[in-house]
Parts: sequence; structure tokens; C-alpha cells
Amino acid sequence: MANYHNDRIFTDYVFNKLAKNIIYNKVNWKEKKIPRDVLNDIDIHKGIDAVIIDHLDHEAPIQYRFREEKYANYNDFTLRYKREENPHADRVYSEFFKIEAKYLLYGITNGNKNKLEQNTEFKKWAVIDLDALKEAIDNGLIIIDESLDSKVCIEEREKMICPVKNNTDGSSSFVLFDIKIIKRISTGIIVFSYGFDE
Repeated sequence: MANYHNDRIFTDYVFNKLAKNIIYNKVNWKEKKIPRDVLNDIDIHKGIDAVIIDHLDHEAPIQYRFREEKYANYNDFTLRYKREENPHADRVYSEFFKIEAKYLLYGITNGNKNKLEQNTEFKKWAVIDLDALKEAIDNGLIIIDESLDSKVCIEEREKMICPVKNNTDGSSSFVLFDIKIIKRISTGIIVFSYGFDE
């Protein structure tokens, strides 16, 4: 629980101090104010961390995820997949199956979670259209292969094959999505990115 608490503090700090100032301005988003109890509820049940108003004045729910500088060499983002050991049957299928956010806001900072004030900018960040990602999976452009023995996604015949990996603590599994490969095989999934270019 301590790890989750520390991760949440880091994530919220980066969102409020960096993402709202750097990314929101770049993609022309504004924040929609939502009561804290409502946000907690939609986070738990729908995988929604915030709601934005886009450049067309449309509201859109988003999820955000931020990582420390030590992950800067990675080109993928992840979604939690399954919690096989969860005693509650309705909680085995995780974020990947339940998320209702329109966008995932993903970023890697220049600091770490133990010294929050060192996080002053992003090394990499991306806005992912989750509806377009799901459509690409449904259409077979992106294939999730639970049996794939790889630490990275594989590009094959203009498709991307993604492995499912287990967290080291055994709490859950997650699926990887490589941003650089996605940009090569599709134009609609990565709405905006910085630092992932070839």
C-alpha cells in the first residue's frame, strides 16, 4: 500500500505541476473542475482521473500516468491487464477491459518520485486516443498475445504484436504498447507526442 501511496503522490504532483502547464497548453486543453468525491468514484469505476475541455469546447475524460526519469529509455506505455489472484471475480479483469477515458496522458519526467521538486520537465510525453487504440485492437492492427515471450512489442507485417507481462510483485499483469511502432502503423492513435521521435 505504501508503494501505491507514493506513486499516487508522485503522479498527482506531476499532473498538477507539469502536465497542466506544459501539456495542456501544447494541446490546447482546459481543465474542467470536478468535485473530489466524484473524481474518486469515476477513477475507481471507470479509469478516469480528470476531465478536459478540448480546443472545440468538447468535454473528454482522461486518465494520466507518469513515470520517473529512470524509464526514459522505454518507448512504451502500459495498461493494467488482469489481477488473476484477486478473490473478487469482478476485479480480475483490470484497467484494459474497463477504462472509459477518451485519452491517456502519459509522460516520463526528468526526476524521481522520492524528490518531487526535481521533476521540472518531461523527457517524453504523449497523448493517446484510447478509442482509436481499442478500434485498432478490434480490427487486428494491434494484437495482444498473452503467450508472447518478449519484453517489447514486435512489429510484423505492418501490425504490432504486444506482450502481456506480470508485475514483479505478482499483483497483476499489464500489456505493453510501443509508441514508436504505433506511429509507424497508424496515424490516429497517438494524438501528440514529444521525445518519442526516431
